[in-house]
Amino acid sequence: MRVDVIDLTDRIKTVDWLTVIDAELVRRVGGASQLSLPPDWFRKTPLGDGGLIIQAGVEPQTGVATGQGESPAPPPAYVLLNTALHPIVAQTIASLQDGTVSSTKPLLSTTVATEAWLQRLSVAPEKLNAYWIELHKTAKLPPLTR
Repeated sequence: MRVDVIDLTDRIKTVDWLTVIDAELVRRVGGASQLSLPPDWFRKTPLGDGGLIIQAGVEPQTGVATGQGESPAPPPAYVLLNTALHPIVAQTIASLQDGTVSSTKPLLSTTVATEAWLQRLSVAPEKLNAYWIELHKTAKLPPLTR
């Protein structure tokens, strides 16, 4: 069943450099300790009463260059976080947006475009090892200073 974004209360739309989830969503993925995210590349910071802020990588990324004329590959940290949080990531939404005042074509105003965007970080299980290898080629998070 497709839902509208405004009704999306039991899932998240996507993961990103910083992903914030409340206590209920943390429970639905098995708890913070069950998320198999290596601390060299992922920082899990408690939030409130059981929530969590997850940092994926050193800095935000839009994609990884793959060659001239080719679409960028999704950042490995985002793919792996998306996989870890898969039970709470929306798989379908009716429409993410209606466009902007100055646009001539709304980007995500159709179910097809919305679902393609939602699935952009989903990869087949047999391809996950390649993303782990790519993750290890990226910079590690610096230690926390207090």
